[in-house]
Amino acid sequence: MGILISAALAPQLMRTNSLSGSGEMMLYVMLAAIGWAVTSYPATQVALLLRKLILKGKE
Repeated sequence: MGILISAALAPQLMRTNSLSGSGEMMLYVMLAAIGWAVTSYPATQVALLLRKLILKGKE
């Protein structure tokens, strides 16, 4: 999910600022990390819910 957020947002941010090649790469990495951090809690909750539904409470 973080990579998708990075791919969607980075081109718009690069238009507003002139960045070198390494600056562009760092922007992609930072946006991917932010996207991963934002989506980690909901993904964990969905995984726990699916585990309960599929295993029916067994571990």
